[in-house]
Amino acid sequence: MSKIKHKLYLRLPYIKDGFLNLFFNIHIVILLGVISTILFFGIITSGPAVIALGASMRKIAQNDKTNLKYYFKIFKEKFIFGVFFTIPLFLVVISLLVKFNDENLKLISQIGTMLMICFFIYYPIASLSENKILIVIKNSFYYLINHILQTIFAISFLYLLLIGIAYTSQLLIILFLPFSLYILNRIILANNIEIDLQEERQE
Repeated sequence: MSKIKHKLYLRLPYIKDGFLNLFFNIHIVILLGVISTILFFGIITSGPAVIALGASMRKIAQNDKTNLKYYFKIFKEKFIFGVFFTIPLFLVVISLLVKFNDENLKLISQIGTMLMICFFIYYPIASLSENKILIVIKNSFYYLINHILQTIFAISFLYLLLIGIAYTSQLLIILFLPFSLYILNRIILANNIEIDLQEERQE
């Protein structure tokens, strides 16, 4: 199979559908964002909360319905995966909060943070379909390597989203994680659609 140049996620009709999807489900997005933010401060519950939120955002990205029951079902089922994810999650948070006076340490911290984000950005979504943490890590890294441009696009968009929140209302930070995971899920969904279409053409 020839390598697919994924472009569906950038096409206006797909973006429009994704925006409308999010708009009509904004009530549940806000609710799950609030719950996830509360659980985030539980430290050990932060990782499971992100995974459960990722699963819920995947439902919405697929134009399916989600609810609190499903959220806490995934939270419970993937708790161990989430506890492991708490480690890189808090390393990133700490590195963003700590201010270094030394320029070299600051640069090392920034590079380390970016690598950590790239390495684990797909972990919450990849963990939904596997039962072993090492396989989830491997699949996350594999997806990153094979979708570098989309990963750069996603991280850039999330960075702009974070800046937008910083310059409007910091209360909107509760929407950062839901929106981030929704965007990642929409990109992955677009890639899967293109792969399925290519396979159909080859049959």
